[in-house]
Amino acid sequence: MSCNGAQGLAEYELPEIKGAFDLVRWASVFTSLKGLSLTEAEQYIQHHADHWGPDKTELALSALSDLTAHANLHILSPLATILPPRISRSYLIEHGLVYYSF
Repeated sequence: MSCNGAQGLAEYELPEIKGAFDLVRWASVFTSLKGLSLTEAEQYIQHHADHWGPDKTELALSALSDLTAHANLHILSPLATILPPRISRSYLIEHGLVYYSF
């Protein structure tokens, strides 16, 4: 997740799946968080926890928690405008097994 130059990261290892699996469809629930404030996103996640299931809910809350921590540091830092992102998309694509961004 990202917001105003800050990033929130979380990792989830998908269970071994036999046959076809659509990661975009599995992760599509996260697109509904786009444009929400941090508070609104947390409320949205908690409201949809039963529908999303524990894995997606925990993944979203972990990324949101990490984003909140880094957003607060980003806002408080006098160098906030020149802080580089923690991990670039190109690095994630090159080194990750799967990378999903919206």
